[in-house]
Amino acid sequence: MEVFNNLGKSGYLPDISSSFSFYRAFAINSLQNKDWRGAAAALYNINSLLTEDYVITINSAEYEKQTKESFTYQCSFCEEFTPKQDLLIWDKSLNVVDSLILSQEKISTWRCPKCYEDSPIEGTIITHEKSVMPFYRKVVPEPPMAGPGLLVRFTWQPAFRNWFFKFLEQLTHQLALYRIEYMSQHGEDMQEPIPKDPGESI
Repeated sequence: MEVFNNLGKSGYLPDISSSFSFYRAFAINSLQNKDWRGAAAALYNINSLLTEDYVITINSAEYEKQTKESFTYQCSFCEEFTPKQDLLIWDKSLNVVDSLILSQEKISTWRCPKCYEDSPIEGTIITHEKSVMPFYRKVVPEPPMAGPGLLVRFTWQPAFRNWFFKFLEQLTHQLALYRIEYMSQHGEDMQEPIPKDPGESI
């Protein structure tokens, strides 16, 4: 059974270079001609060419989850770290002496859920984490929904272009990884399509 699996895997990666080049050119031409459906369909076709290990998931919730910035607070008492969304933050009233020293009546404070001590926001060690671009995690958001009237031109079209190039960037990266595995299995790169002379018959 093991020999069968190895033989099966040795040829399971098809040469998709020509199809990728065709659909990529079609996608960009469609975008330039404002054929939005054609542009999106071409990207979907490129994605469908990839095998399961390389295909890109189109899911806005998952994309938001993976790219969302996060803030972590370190308690000055127990030194434990806590995500900002798990904290209770409020304005704490100061006593007369502290109020005179700081020239304010209240101070922004947070309570550590581990030791239940209160710490001022000012002076707290806060770690800011965000995804480093370029972002390659095999997921892109769903395309933006078109709005009514002038919103299509002034908001939706720029949003669609932004989505388009993010998706294309991810697809190009996945194809590069795909080609590396193709070379490891076949001992050679996929064949690039040879451009035909404009006067040459197809």
